[in-house]
Amino acid sequence: MAQEGNDPRPFPRSTPPRFPRLFVEEDHAKGREYIEKALRLAEEGKDYFSFWNACYVLGCFLSWNCEFEKAQDYFYKALDLSLAARNNMGITSSQINLGMNYIFQGKIAPLIGSARSLCV
Repeated sequence: MAQEGNDPRPFPRSTPPRFPRLFVEEDHAKGREYIEKALRLAEEGKDYFSFWNACYVLGCFLSWNCEFEKAQDYFYKALDLSLAARNNMGITSSQINLGMNYIFQGKIAPLIGSARSLCV
């Protein structure tokens, strides 16, 4: 059963009360296993693009599931890799999803600081 507004787990205080949970519980755990396995394989194989991709996707996955702090950690890992590689698309993609992660939490102040740093 899709979790939409009737999930017994409490939302963080800053989460809008009608923010839907986006995953079907049974499929959620299996999807997370695949992403985490890909993350480990990429890291062990020193495949930095795949590691970036797994960090990015896991960050999205966690953010959509209201695990905001964990998501932020993975977006920052993706951002660090992108900065080290001087990959503008990776940098902007990571920044965008950090911003979306804050939006999902209902926080605006961190977005303003990020936007200013991009304009300087």
